Amino acid sequence: MSAPPPGPGVPPTPPPTAELPRPGEGFGAQPVTRPRRAVSPVLTGLLGVAVGAGLALAIALPLTLDGSPSSALLTEAVAACGSPDGVTIEDGGATLTFDHRGEDEVIGGDIADIMCVFGELDMPSRISTHMGQTTSMDGRQSATWDELEIQWSYHPDRGMDGMITVVSE
Repeated sequence: MSAPPPGPGVPPTPPPTAELPRPGEGFGAQPVTRPRRAVSPVLTGLLGVAVGAGLALAIALPLTLDGSPSSALLTEAVAACGSPDGVTIEDGGATLTFDHRGEDEVIGGDIADIMCVFGELDMPSRISTHMGQTTSMDGRQSATWDELEIQWSYHPDRGMDGMITVVSE
């Protein structure tokens, strides 16, 4: 019993080949599976500890700042000028207060020493000029530069008093 010859224009059917079945194919064959590698419990534990520590740090770090950013910037500026009278660091380094000795005061710092700190903080001249032109009638003034905010007031009897705070951008 042979198959009839193909009609005109139909390509001939190739003869069957003697291929062996692939693993997992054929009658009664079992699927081929690779053995799973076991992940070491020690490796799993170390990975868990690392992830837990990272999450704890990410949660705890913002809480330690207590909502007020601190910086060594103010502390370093005061130290560079010899920790002048009338200048105080507060709030863990996030606030600098200054108290210029006015005409009626016996305590407070010299304006040149306070200006040294302002120079160490790279205060722009637009702000230092504004401070020098402030009168007692102007009330409390404020300005910002980089990551710092300054607030000040002036009265001839009390001098120029104010504070600089580190602000987050």
